[in-house]
Amino acid sequence: MFLVAVGGIQARTLKVDAGAGAEARLQAALAEAKDGDVIALGAGLYELTATLKMSTPGVTLQGAGPDQTRISFAQKPASKDLIENTGIVIAGDRLVLRDFALSDSKGPGIGGTVFGTEKISPLIVDNITFKNLLLERNQIRLTAARHVLFDKVTARDTFSGIQTTTSEYVIVRNCTLERNHVGLEVENDYFVDIYDNVARDNVGGIMMLDMPMYNHINGHSIRVFRNKVLDNNKPSKFPTGIGGTMRTGTGILVMGGESDIHIFDNDISGNGHANITIVALPWQIDNPDFNAIPNDIVVRNNRFGPSGFAPQDNLAAVKAAGGTLPDVIWDGATTFIGAGQIKTSPPLRLTIKDNMRTDGMPVGFLSLGLTIANGGMLFSEPTAKLPEPAKAEEPAPVRLPQDNVAG
Repeated sequence: MFLVAVGGIQARTLKVDAGAGAEARLQAALAEAKDGDVIALGAGLYELTATLKMSTPGVTLQGAGPDQTRISFAQKPASKDLIENTGIVIAGDRLVLRDFALSDSKGPGIGGTVFGTEKISPLIVDNITFKNLLLERNQIRLTAARHVLFDKVTARDTFSGIQTTTSEYVIVRNCTLERNHVGLEVENDYFVDIYDNVARDNVGGIMMLDMPMYNHINGHSIRVFRNKVLDNNKPSKFPTGIGGTMRTGTGILVMGGESDIHIFDNDISGNGHANITIVALPWQIDNPDFNAIPNDIVVRNNRFGPSGFAPQDNLAAVKAAGGTLPDVIWDGATTFIGAGQIKTSPPLRLTIKDNMRTDGMPVGFLSLGLTIANGGMLFSEPTAKLPEPAKAEEPAPVRLPQDNVAG
């Protein structure tokens, strides 16, 4: 154990080496750790059979690097309780997890203290940092959090590599998301910056989704920029239910009542269904305060490569006829069924401008012209005419108290 004075507080480094008895020593270190302490894992494999719960504020769990330190939950028994099924549970403020690999939890590799469709309010944890992590066959799934930083996280071979739900002030940067169902899922969140990431070889790359079952609804103020969203054509194992909202071959998806979304300066290519899809939530809505229609969406200054060569569902007929879909698809819906009534969205503000294709061809756009969300193609008036650009101010950059890097 090492002692370091930090701001008058004697912070400690609690070393836990791999090997026999490592799990008991790690659990003991978590129980002993105080605000400011670092639990330092050495090189090697940590095979754990029980959940790690990080509830003491201000604690750092740090490895020797994701290529040297691995936490495995392969030997941990499965549980019907999702919290108990989680590898590391985030239950305190000002936590830092960094410099290790994690694999084979039966549930989320790293998760919060609430999951599912319960109405979530208020926010639960604050100031959480994930840095230089590798997750294999596991996801980070954080709910009801404020001030969250994901930096240099690699997540592969799971459902959503990184998922934040009903959270506020989130930065996702320098991350690699590959071979997942969804690379990155941002659900019902406010104030999010997503930049300098690579999302490739997933079913779909990046998803911004709004769902009606929470108190924290109608997500907004999201910037998606300087990302590489490439070749997301992995066959889907979840063709129905919530998993079915992400179609194989989708680059970026905006779904539901998301607003003030700015997608710019990205490289988006090789996505067989479409590079960008903007659609209403296609289900009947019971929450009277929920808006199912996205709005205030700006798509500008992106570089598009090939897409639309393997369209899904009703649009598969395009491929059968020898055609391809354009770069940006909007379902065109402006009405939806909400609380048993037909509801109309506020006037659409959708701006698509100053984008380019890498092959020199014009950027393609298609509105399906649906009369009503999930109304089916029988009630549609498709058009390739771009909507008139609307004035939409870009959201301010997200600033986090734990971060000194401006993006």
